[in-house]
Amino acid sequence: PVGVELAASSVSAPSALGERLIGARARDLSLLITRDNPAVRYVSGESHGYIDLELEGDDGLARFVAVETASPGYAAWLQAAFRLKREAGRLGVSRPRGLGLKQRFLF
Repeated sequence: PVGVELAASSVSAPSALGERLIGARARDLSLLITRDNPAVRYVSGESHGYIDLELEGDDGLARFVAVETASPGYAAWLQAAFRLKREAGRLGVSRPRGLGLKQRFLF
């Protein structure tokens, strides 16, 4: 058996880690949460969005798609992506793709 938890912020409600609630250090806090928790691969408190998950056999692809707003005609973009692979009874998770320089350094 293999298990993984994928979670996304809401599409429209403010994030508990978002700039609107905790100020300009929101992005740095998200980076520190990931750095200090080895089991956590990625945190984004400033973006709203959803997870697009593809599973096939022992492989998977998880994409965090960020959205600008929940209104019709919204803009969406790929914020981060991870390959998932079952290997010898364990889950292998790739490094996140789609990150900025500061995020790549910490992750």
